[in-house]
Amino acid sequence: MSDVYVWLEDLSNPDTLRFIEEHNKRFRDFMGDLPNMFIDRVKRYYGLSFIIEVKATEEGVYAIVRELNAYSTKLIRWDGETVDVVGSRDLERMLLLVLFILQLKVMLLASFTQ
Repeated sequence: MSDVYVWLEDLSNPDTLRFIEEHNKRFRDFMGDLPNMFIDRVKRYYGLSFIIEVKATEEGVYAIVRELNAYSTKLIRWDGETVDVVGSRDLERMLLLVLFILQLKVMLLASFTQ
């Protein structure tokens, strides 16, 4: 048994590109404006913050929270004050700095051992 659609694997073939465009157009015509009808609902849903984990301490409650495209750690003090401790964007920058410092230490250590 042979695959009758094997020719579609060649994306440089003009026939393949024409086939894809025709099927994409048919699909877009079929879907109409349906995807745009849900954009606001999807944005609202994924924009919701939610708590992933909490830990009670003497200072208050530490919470790991997902907010939009990032994670953050917040301290909710017992008096109700909320403090942003650290966010994933900050952690990314801090991690790069730590890796850079570690690399410098390794280079210094290597130069002393030679």
